[in-house]
Amino acid sequence: ELYASGNQLILLPPEMEALSMLVKLDVRNNQLNAVPCELASMTGLRTLELGGNPINSPPREVVEGGVEQIIEYLQQIYGIRDTKKADFGGLGLSMFPVEVCAMVEIGTLSVADNHIKILPGAVQMLVNLVSLNMDSNEISSLHPGIRNLQSLRYLSIENNQLTSVIPNVGKLTELRVLRLSGNNLSQIPATMGNLGQLRELHLGHNKLESMPAAIGGLTSLNMLALEDNSLSDLPPEIGFLTNLTMLSLVGNVITNLPLEIGNLELLRIMSVDDSKLQTPPKEVVMKGTTAVMEYLRKVSQSRHSRILDLSCMGLWNFPREIARLKYLTSLSLTGNVIGTLGPEIAELTGLVSLSLADNNIKYLPVEMATLTNLTEMSLIDNQLSTIPAEFATLRLLKALHLDNNDLKTPPKEVVMRGTAEVLSYLERVHLARSTRILELSFLDLTSLPVEYLGITNVTELSLSDNQLASLSPEIGSLSDIRRLWLQNNLLATLPPSVRSLTRLVALCLDKNRFEAFPPMVRYLTRLQELSINDNVIEEVPAALADLQDLQSLAVRGNKLTGFPEIFHKWTSLTELIVAENRISDLQLQFEVLTNLKMLSLDGNLLVSPPREVLESGTPLILEYIKRLKIARESHVLDLCGFGMRAIPVEVIKQNKNVRELKLSNNRLRAIPSEIKMCKDMTKIELDNNTLNELPNELGQCPQLLTLDASHNHLRSLPSSIGRLTNLTALLLNDNPLQSLPPDLKRLTNIIDLKIKITDLGGIKTAGADVQDEGPKLPPMEIILRGEDAILSYAGKLRDGAASGKLDLGELGLRQVPGAVLKLSTLTSLRLDNNKLRSLPDGISELHQLKSISFGGCSRLTALPVKMGRLTNLSRLNLDGVKLVTPPSVVLQWQVEDVMDYLARFDEAAMNNILDLVDIGLNSVPIEALVLTDLTELNLTGNKITELQPDFARLSRLSDLNLDENQLHTLPLYLVHFSRLASLHIADNGLTTLPNVVCMLGSLVELDCGGNKFAALPPKLGT
Repeated sequence: ELYASGNQLILLPPEMEALSMLVKLDVRNNQLNAVPCELASMTGLRTLELGGNPINSPPREVVEGGVEQIIEYLQQIYGIRDTKKADFGGLGLSMFPVEVCAMVEIGTLSVADNHIKILPGAVQMLVNLVSLNMDSNEISSLHPGIRNLQSLRYLSIENNQLTSVIPNVGKLTELRVLRLSGNNLSQIPATMGNLGQLRELHLGHNKLESMPAAIGGLTSLNMLALEDNSLSDLPPEIGFLTNLTMLSLVGNVITNLPLEIGNLELLRIMSVDDSKLQTPPKEVVMKGTTAVMEYLRKVSQSRHSRILDLSCMGLWNFPREIARLKYLTSLSLTGNVIGTLGPEIAELTGLVSLSLADNNIKYLPVEMATLTNLTEMSLIDNQLSTIPAEFATLRLLKALHLDNNDLKTPPKEVVMRGTAEVLSYLERVHLARSTRILELSFLDLTSLPVEYLGITNVTELSLSDNQLASLSPEIGSLSDIRRLWLQNNLLATLPPSVRSLTRLVALCLDKNRFEAFPPMVRYLTRLQELSINDNVIEEVPAALADLQDLQSLAVRGNKLTGFPEIFHKWTSLTELIVAENRISDLQLQFEVLTNLKMLSLDGNLLVSPPREVLESGTPLILEYIKRLKIARESHVLDLCGFGMRAIPVEVIKQNKNVRELKLSNNRLRAIPSEIKMCKDMTKIELDNNTLNELPNELGQCPQLLTLDASHNHLRSLPSSIGRLTNLTALLLNDNPLQSLPPDLKRLTNIIDLKIKITDLGGIKTAGADVQDEGPKLPPMEIILRGEDAILSYAGKLRDGAASGKLDLGELGLRQVPGAVLKLSTLTSLRLDNNKLRSLPDGISELHQLKSISFGGCSRLTALPVKMGRLTNLSRLNLDGVKLVTPPSVVLQWQVEDVMDYLARFDEAAMNNILDLVDIGLNSVPIEALVLTDLTELNLTGNKITELQPDFARLSRLSDLNLDENQLHTLPLYLVHFSRLASLHIADNGLTTLPNVVCMLGSLVELDCGGNKFAALPPKLGT
């Protein structure tokens, strides 16, 4: 025992440690501020009285704890010298043991489980400190000096009151373990990323809302504890922690783990709340860290490969985060349990390959139609009943696998035909939604589940060329349908629901197995087109009479034996096809069916219309019937161009009142003798057939005016043709006629005759110089007289060419033959007693003519002015001819003067100047009035009393001389002679100057002397 109380001791000597037997030490009421640590060696000390001293060391809390606590405290300090360790845990300290700060050699220090609030600045002296444990204190901040603890490898400040971590912690680059759990940290400094040697980082039970990206710098980290914070996400840089083996994230609000975690190949333990997590999906998290890591790794690696395989991962739904991977070109979700797909999958617009095989998918979102780069998609082993029609837009899709589904649309028949057919089917359905026209032909369908198509407003549906034996009753739901095509199927009946298709206007049932018209058809009262060709129907039921809007009915290739009486009720019918049935009698009253445009009857047992017409098709049949009907009203029967070999006798008998019969362009070989019944016939056209003869009975048609039998095989004409004296046109060209009947000359009214004369026997034998056309064709008047007349005519031409003299008188010629005009050496031409009405201008080319005779040509009225060119003409015989041109006063002159008169007009036609002075004309000659381009006209010294109305045609005149005539006035139409500059009207019988003269604004010269004017009109001044 040692008592030293009540002194002035300021310290106790360290050597007191030698008092090993000391049990009690009393040093009360001194000036001691510290107890030397050497006292720690006094293991027997049981009582230590320190009252009345200003003790700082040990701390007050230790002193108050009694001798044992003091000894323990001192032992920790004293032991530092040997162990370089100290543990002040659980001593109730409120301050950091500053004594330690002087012992720089210390390597391990623990002050856990105390009440320390502040870390003293002297701590920076512990430069050799390797481990520092300050858990369970009340520290709210760290002293910046902590940065000097460069040897520190272990730092634990858990369960304190830290609200932040000073950036200087990032200077502790040797740190291996950092424990900061159980504080109030809301963030950590980015400088912490400099701790490249850190192996463990404990930040659990804080208030962290985010982690800095710099955490990626902790590349040596093995363990990261972040449980029970407020983290909503993790930075992608966590993927750089490639040595991480344990990650704790429980108690946060993280919904999506960064995909970069998938790169952490050493991670073996990861705890996370699967109830909040979306990425990876809960079902993956439930399978453990390995599954999570595999999921994240695959997703992360897909960024580089652009290929993601999440097969057999137990996925319940399509992971939404996958939709953000727009770079993906290949995605496999095979072998999961996905039940539904969200529209977000459509965001993967770069996908080329997609596998959703072996799932539980029932529906596909239509948004997938935007995956237009897809070339392959597998949907095998799902629960799909439909494929969206919008998939038709996947134009690049080459392989679509749909096996082992319960598909209704596309139907299995389409699926079995491959991807191209599936897409074609979908395109048809998709197009129908806008066009309302659904085309499902040629698909080998055995059924059509209408309810799965998703289209109820279709107006046109084609199911032709399939294998349908029945129609789904749901077809009645297509209430808007207007056209339904069902041809080439196996149908024998229609479901009762068809009667609901009340808007149907067209129905095609061709090539099915109907033995009778389906009863439901009668209710389709708006039907306009009904086709039921190539079935085995024997009759058309009377019930169809209700189809009064019917416009087209096709019943070809059935077993009909006749037409039902109800046909006459179909007044709107425009098309009727009943070919290839067993109809033998055409009883149909076509007059009732006034709108009929097409009728097909071929392949029946009919005898009328002719077979050739029936075989020519619908248009000719209708045209044939139409023409027969028209003939009854117009009496013109036109059966041209039907290819008939014979005209039915019944047609002649039924049209005996016909006035015109046209049978051109057929293949007729003969005309029936019943033609004689057509007494009123005025025209018959038989051209372009194969007739070998004309019936003699044709002569019993006395009213006939035109007979055209050209382009046939006629070798002779019936003798009775001479009875057709009213004929004006006889056309027989392109026939090999060998002779002409003598009575042909009786046809004196002929004005149009065409006969191939070069084949006539007599002409061919004689070798006459004639042709069937051109100048060497004899006039028809000669031809009608027969072969002798033709030969005589040819002989006269021949002789005339040789002698220069030609006599064609008394031949009944209506015009000068063209051959005559070619005989340029003629000096004499006799044309007396013919029926000439005019002379051709070409006669002026016969320059050597000296004599020409037209005696007895009473119909001739004028000589052509070009005859004035016949300057050698000295004899002109016009006996019995009353000419208008030239005027009679001229015809009294010598022939040379007459020719001169005509020559004036011929010249005027070229120079537009005409001089008719002192001829004695009573009026302006007609031949002058046709020269409408005249500019100068001199009529001086004639006896003209007035200008006739036709004189107005000479409005181009600039110089008009009417002096010394007998004019009493001038016509008002002279006002239109806008070019008239000179007008001479002197020495006429005018009593006043006509007012029209005052209106001639272009007049420059006016000579009106020698008249009987009393005054000049005032208007003359204008």
